[in-house]
Amino acid sequence: MTRESGDVGRSAERIKLQFRPDVEGLRALAITLVILSHAGLPFLRSGFIGVDVFFVLSGFLITSLLMKEIESTGRLDFARFYARRARRLLPAAMLLVFVVCLVEAIVVSPIMQVRVLKAALAAIFYSSNLYFAHIGLHYFERESAANPLLHTWSLAVEEQFYLVWPVLLLLLTRVLKNRRGVMIALIAIAAPSFAFCVWLTGINPATAFFQPLARVWEFCAGGLIACIPAARLAGHRRLFAWLGASGFLALLIGAQFIPETVFPGSVAALPVFGTMAVLLAGASAPDSPTARLLSTRSAQVLGRLSYSLYLWHWPALIIGRQLFPSGSGTVGLAAIGVAIVLAALTHRFVENPIRFNQYLMSRSGLTLGLAVSIALVCACGLGGWRLAVNRSAQFHKFDSAFRDYPALYALGCGPERADPQPHLCTFGETIHPRSTMVLFGDSHAAEWFSALEKIANTQHWKLVTIVKPGCTALMLKEEVTPQMARVCDEWRRLSFGEIQKLQPDLVLVSSASIHPGAHLRLVTDVAVWEQAARGTFAALSKQGTKVRFIRDTPHAEYNVLECLAQAEWDGRTRCPAVTPATALYPDIYAAEMRGAAGLENVGFVDLSDAMCSAAHCDLIIGGMIVYRDRDHLTATFSRSLAGVLFQRLKDSLH
Repeated sequence: MTRESGDVGRSAERIKLQFRPDVEGLRALAITLVILSHAGLPFLRSGFIGVDVFFVLSGFLITSLLMKEIESTGRLDFARFYARRARRLLPAAMLLVFVVCLVEAIVVSPIMQVRVLKAALAAIFYSSNLYFAHIGLHYFERESAANPLLHTWSLAVEEQFYLVWPVLLLLLTRVLKNRRGVMIALIAIAAPSFAFCVWLTGINPATAFFQPLARVWEFCAGGLIACIPAARLAGHRRLFAWLGASGFLALLIGAQFIPETVFPGSVAALPVFGTMAVLLAGASAPDSPTARLLSTRSAQVLGRLSYSLYLWHWPALIIGRQLFPSGSGTVGLAAIGVAIVLAALTHRFVENPIRFNQYLMSRSGLTLGLAVSIALVCACGLGGWRLAVNRSAQFHKFDSAFRDYPALYALGCGPERADPQPHLCTFGETIHPRSTMVLFGDSHAAEWFSALEKIANTQHWKLVTIVKPGCTALMLKEEVTPQMARVCDEWRRLSFGEIQKLQPDLVLVSSASIHPGAHLRLVTDVAVWEQAARGTFAALSKQGTKVRFIRDTPHAEYNVLECLAQAEWDGRTRCPAVTPATALYPDIYAAEMRGAAGLENVGFVDLSDAMCSAAHCDLIIGGMIVYRDRDHLTATFSRSLAGVLFQRLKDSLH
């Protein structure tokens, strides 16, 4: 996303790089891939790999610049380096954050405004990648990724790289003395980072996407190319020309075919090595077809605008969808057009005037002081803005519903994603219980906890919870990743053993009717559901234990809470009806019932009529918001169903 080329030289910039048109063209290619992917066009859907191209370019350019300064002067002027980065990146980024927050204050509800303001505060201090990883946001899920500042995560990763890299590179050159030693060190740094990236992607792809340590190897790859002596590249023009063409093709193939579910992981090596190949071709065969293609006038113009265009394209797309939620591809194309105009204006009137300001270029200390001061002022302003929104009645109403989740999560009763060990928690009467019941399943089982805890307290039952969000109690074999398949299988196996030790009077099971299989495709084969249900029911009831399966709650096709908040905010948003025929997945429920055929101790409890009529499922009942997202009940509403649930359990057991 950043641009560091030879034409930036001024009197205060003693060390500069020779301008390379192919590098500018690579920026153009990268931003094009990213925009096409984010716009949801029917081709190059995996263009998110353009960010990886930017990471390699940053590693290449910054390492080239720093190595040249170290070899020329024997030292690094850290103040000048960081001041140059501040002039280059901060003004446009601050403008973006301010404009986005201002527009969102008009367009979206307070509950969404607060999320944007939190992201804005993180973006100001270049830590938004850590923020998004912390809240568990998944980059590829459109609903959760609808934050107009989500894209700042990559800028944060780059800034974290810039913070550490000059110090590390200076130490390496002082200790290892030559470029060959530095190259070996970069490989030694990249290898564990790549291994960590592959491992973490298998366990938690969302975290791996934002984790800076899982991206270090990409910067190292660019740094490695920067350290190759020019003499080593001479005399192999034809070889490198073919290598450049292969690298360019690899980028296009990756942008079309890399699956989201396994990214970054090992497949990120394709765009990384592709970029490395194109960089090598540009250095050794500048007249090759690939280098000439990247040096065209249109590519150069787009490359120059790449940073500003990256800043504006995502907010333009997101805000466009917010204003025209039912819009077609025309809305996306219009948003891209707006982003191009904003990028050109920002480049002309913000980026270049500040970046090339002679007064600031010769005063690194002043530049850094102004950068810190501006960031602090913006942070204070946004913080005050957030406090004001937090105090609004509408925010409190919907934020309370959003946070109205089962209390067992706060007590640590749900194991971490990669932890296969069941976490047993006990509630109700624990000394002399009249009966012992176990609640077993995923987050859709956990949403019944509030009702069951109320029953346990009033009936003097002992309630033991064994829940793990993301792992269904049913023996479904298809999982998003092989690693998580093993975790869930092991969790189920160990849970069966724990339940057998408890010898409960009753095991209550529930499961989400939507289960993501390979490549995020939902498991819809009813035969698979039937077999999975039968395996679990047979394992639980084989010692005579009574098992009751609570039918899954309705699934909306949108975030109900956010829609209700937006409807109350603007008065024009309409939340579509949730129809039982689709929301309750009757085919899957029927398959689950068939899975219990012949098992005497297995029964079913269906509370869907407490939420749905024949025509629709209610979003608000008795003044209570039913959903805290698209498919999980609020704890308050769940608790209100305690009486109905108890009666139906009682009827099913007699």
